[in-house]
Amino acid sequence: MPSGTIQPARIKNFSGSGKCLGGRNPGVENNNKAVLAICTGQVNQQWYTSGWWKNSGYRGAFQTKSNQCLDVPNQNFVEGQQLQFYQCNNTPAQEWVWFNDGTIRPAAQTQLCVDITQSNYNAGTAIQIWTCNGTLGQQWDPPGGLSPNVPPGTARSTPAT
Repeated sequence: MPSGTIQPARIKNFSGSGKCLGGRNPGVENNNKAVLAICTGQVNQQWYTSGWWKNSGYRGAFQTKSNQCLDVPNQNFVEGQQLQFYQCNNTPAQEWVWFNDGTIRPAAQTQLCVDITQSNYNAGTAIQIWTCNGTLGQQWDPPGGLSPNVPPGTARSTPAT
């Protein structure tokens, strides 16, 4: 569980919707499916980052204060797999990389991106992994002021809208 003065932050869709990555249910229990949600600051939209700088990119987990991580179910990295909340367990299913283009990708399969299903920006739409394609439904603002693929302490450039 995060400690100290670290504050939770949201993961917001950059340009397409202005909505946040949250959970279908208001809690953060195992198997709560990840969905697009109106940004309210509920506990299921409060993310901490735990990660490290490695190989010119920021890698790490999205973690709630209840030690639930954004997770690819059963490490099944296939198009259309809906993401979920799951007990943090340090598996590849919970390791993510932020890239300069605003995408968040599973470290184990970087050709896939965190994606809003069919670019449907309605609240409740499933958040899945899908082949990276440059759509606005794959553009995310990582939490905590972290910059994708930019070393800590370096200014971040905002993607064009």
